[in-house]
Amino acid sequence: MGATGARGPAGVTGAAGATGATGPQGPAGAAGLAGATGATGLDGNPGVDGMSGALGPTGLPGQRGDGGVRGVTGPTGPDSTATPGYTTAIATGMLTMVTGEDVTIIATCPTGMFILGGGYRLHVDGNFVGVTVRASRPSADDANDWMITVREDTPTGRSIQVEAYCFGSLP
Repeated sequence: MGATGARGPAGVTGAAGATGATGPQGPAGAAGLAGATGATGLDGNPGVDGMSGALGPTGLPGQRGDGGVRGVTGPTGPDSTATPGYTTAIATGMLTMVTGEDVTIIATCPTGMFILGGGYRLHVDGNFVGVTVRASRPSADDANDWMITVREDTPTGRSIQVEAYCFGSLP
């Protein structure tokens, strides 16, 4: 072979080669310093109301309050020389009517007396069969009357006694 010749000029840069395989992960670096505290965020929207809790135990009784102011004296009452009393005013009626028709009977308290209550008695062997009591109450027309409204469901005719229980001053 012959002697080595002089070095020639540099050639043109070749095309880039293919990317090589990823190498192994290196060791973890040292921890960094803590960052500065961030700014306060905006308030969030209100949450949904929670469910009602269980009923709590009964509390202790409260203290007694102060007494109220005494009321004014009322008007003078009626003459006390009258004798108070009680009586029963009675009205009796015979029910001879068309079946299914209502009949009203009224008992009235004597003058000077006031109604306390009232009632009725049926007179046919104590048998209520065939009679419907539709009302037994104070009369709406007169505060001293007791009224009863009945309907006879069978056409036999019945006797009924209405009673007004009265209280007040006897004449």
